[in-house]
Amino acid sequence: MALLDPEPGTLRPRTTGGPAGDRVPDDRASGTPETLRKDLVRLLGERKVLHSAPARPWDASMPRWPGTAV
Repeated sequence: MALLDPEPGTLRPRTTGGPAGDRVPDDRASGTPETLRKDLVRLLGERKVLHSAPARPWDASMPRWPGTAV
């Protein structure tokens, strides 16, 4: 193999044959349980309750404003 020959197989994720070990359980991936969500909405209001899991972990982290050094 030459030094700069492409090897696309190295970029593909490895198959595990099933769900990843750190996968979120299905009951949590679908969001907050309905009874808990209703109680929270009643106590805090609709605008304060986020009831779905973020698609990416950094969605749940502190907001980063444009121009802020990280």
